[in-house]
This record gives sequence, structure tokens and C-alpha cells, in this order.
Amino acid sequence: MTESREVWPVLIVNGRLLVAPDFLMDQAASDASINGILIREINPGKPPVAETVRTRTFRVPRVGDLTAYFRFNPVTGELVERPTEFVRDEATRIQHMIEGVVTRTAAAGEIGSELIDASRSHILHALKEYLNDPSSWPAAERSSPILISDIIAAPAGERGPKQNHERDAEHTDEPTAGPGAYHLPDDTSVAVEPQPGPNIWPPVHIVAILLVVGAIVGIILWELLHRILG
Repeated sequence: MTESREVWPVLIVNGRLLVAPDFLMDQAASDASINGILIREINPGKPPVAETVRTRTFRVPRVGDLTAYFRFNPVTGELVERPTEFVRDEATRIQHMIEGVVTRTAAAGEIGSELIDASRSHILHALKEYLNDPSSWPAAERSSPILISDIIAAPAGERGPKQNHERDAEHTDEPTAGPGAYHLPDDTSVAVEPQPGPNIWPPVHIVAILLVVGAIVGIILWELLHRILG
């Protein structure tokens, strides 16, 4: 296969396609199975191995062969500049994302963790929008092609696209889960430990002392009253 110099960022969270190549979103407008194909093929399997870059070549009808390079990562508060509690799901479990890039042909082994790290800025907008309100996400965002050489050469603070987050307004029936959609197994979930509130009660030994003092004062008062009235 010929070497590819262009890649399209892709992002899947909780079985939901959040960012997909623009040429596939055009196709998805008339073929709803496209989203399901991406969710099924760009899948780390079980059990997933975090940070490991996987490569998968698959065929999309009327598009041709595509190659995806992707990895499975936890969604952290540091990544989206939010508190840790913000990035957990309703059951306080850690959420995970599948991030990567798609090429129209093989990339001659050039796609690795460093390039996925560098292309991450192209999917952060969609990730933040999803975390703001997961229940109302209407459709995947369209990712524009970027040159591998541009991603590698650009300084870390300049790797984000100027206009790379166009919303597909026509296609609004985005499936929340497709065939083979990956969900985090229950045994890998992490619960948030409840934080104890401030202790407004005095220590036990102080309460005991106060009770003893109160009893002594009561006895003295009783003796005084007995002598006065007797």
C-alpha cells in the first residue's frame, strides 16, 4: 500500500462516537451503519491494555480500506482541566476513551504514542463538550485531515487546529452504542470514597468529665437545699 501523509483524529467514549473523519461523516449522512463500523473496529477488546497503540485495517462500504491507530486511556481531570469528580460517570467510576487517528492507507509504521499525543488537542474540544452534558450529545464532530509532518513539527502549544471541530448538523441520530461497543468492566471501576464532614461533637473524654462535674454539683445543691429546708 502507498504511504499516507494525512490522518484524521477519532475519539470514542463509552461506546459513543465523538469525533470522526469528515469524509466518513459525509458518508454517514446517508448510511447510518458507518458509525457502528467505526465503534466496532476501533475497539481495544477485552481486557484492554491502557496506553498500548493498536493498529487495525478495515473496510467501509463505498469508502474503501481504512487503517486506525488507537489506544485506550482513562479520562483524567488533568486532561480536561477539571476536578476529578467532574470526569467520573454517574456511578463515580473512572471513564475511559479510545483516541487515535484514521488513515486512508497504511502509514508505514509511523503512527505511535508520540503522534497520538501530539494530535490529542484536536479531540479535546469534543471530549470537554461531552463531559459537560453526556446525555445531550447529538452527533459526532467532524475532524479535518492533518499532515503527519505538521503534527510532529508543531510546538506543543500550537498543535490544535484553527477550524477542526465542525458539527455534523444533518446527522443527528448518533447511536449511543453500536455492535462491539466497549464498556469498562465493573471490576475495573473505581468508586469515590465519601469524604467525612467536620466533627461538631466534643471528644468522649470531655463529655465524661462534664457529666461527672454535673453530678457533683447536683449533689452539693441537693445537700444545701436539704439543710435550708430541714
